[in-house]
Amino acid sequence: MSRTLSDYVRSLDANSGRAVTAAVPGVSDKDDEFILPLDVAGYNYSPNRYVSDHDRISDRIMVGTESFPTQSFNMWDSVWNHSWVIGDFIWTAIDYIGETRIGFESSSGDVDEMSQRGNFDWHVSFCGDIDIVGLQKPQSFYRNALWGVSNLEMLVHRPLAPRHTERVGQWGFPDQLKSWTWPGHEGELLQVVVYSKTCSNVTIALNGKTIGTQPIGMATQITSTFSVPYSAGTLTAECDSTSSGHSSQSLATAGKPNALKLRPDRSTISADVNDLSYITVEVVDEAGLLVPEAAVDVAFEVTSGQAGLVAVGTGNPQDISSFESPRCTTWQGRCVAIVRPNGDIESHGPVTLKATALGRSWQTVLNLKAVIDEDVALFV
Repeated sequence: MSRTLSDYVRSLDANSGRAVTAAVPGVSDKDDEFILPLDVAGYNYSPNRYVSDHDRISDRIMVGTESFPTQSFNMWDSVWNHSWVIGDFIWTAIDYIGETRIGFESSSGDVDEMSQRGNFDWHVSFCGDIDIVGLQKPQSFYRNALWGVSNLEMLVHRPLAPRHTERVGQWGFPDQLKSWTWPGHEGELLQVVVYSKTCSNVTIALNGKTIGTQPIGMATQITSTFSVPYSAGTLTAECDSTSSGHSSQSLATAGKPNALKLRPDRSTISADVNDLSYITVEVVDEAGLLVPEAAVDVAFEVTSGQAGLVAVGTGNPQDISSFESPRCTTWQGRCVAIVRPNGDIESHGPVTLKATALGRSWQTVLNLKAVIDEDVALFV
């Protein structure tokens, strides 16, 4: 079967010279025959085989075709140190509907603790680096540091109740947030986690007072953890980068929800149904800071017949509200609305999305540009 499928793929892609691969779950010696027709052997959750299989079959090229989020450092360390391992695919890039709750995290004793028993209103996998509405989760910030996209990332672990422990699923990640807003936890020691591959040492300070300094980098698996007594203010992580100079990142305590901030991914889209505008809505305080734990009911309305509201939602894995509703409750201070032109390619100009919450309304204006090619195919 592997030979048949590999040859068929090559027949469809005969002139490209691109490699054929397939994922093999839990690789063992018995899979040699299946792997032989492939140009690259796909290893699912089998990094322990990279060296031994290379010793047996030295010309085999390998790639990690599935791996756990919490194992990312080890997976990429294997890539960086073994020339025959060419990369790794995390499971997964983005949350998806189905395989519900495989990426869970919970505190022992919580009502939502996943024991694979009982009915829970989870509608997504929750294993992605990116949540289902396109916003970054903690493992995505970790990967920014791992891949050198950013020199430094700082997150804070959500406080656990006394005598409770955290339970993380195989495809999950610790419950960390980019937040220094934890009212009700004054004086408690909170776990602050810093990620960096390029820094040699990192210093944590709270309101200008140094809490401590620790080494960081490859020797610490790009992770340093601090215990910081919580008080409102500004938490800062600073480090001297070995490759690109001084780096720092700060988290400031937010106040109460005061307003909405609407941020469209683009201010101009084409006036046909093939284009969409994704508008991220953030709950902010008087200073314009995101309120990280704000759960605010938001109602949406598109005040133009040229376009319509086609979906709203959040990354909340336990919110099973319909995405077709014109209302949603923000999760971790955010939600996303999607606006779609009505398909009349002759119709263009401004379109207004209005969001109402906290007894007031805010709006953003999109511009629908004319479609130059009037023969464009429209798909609904």
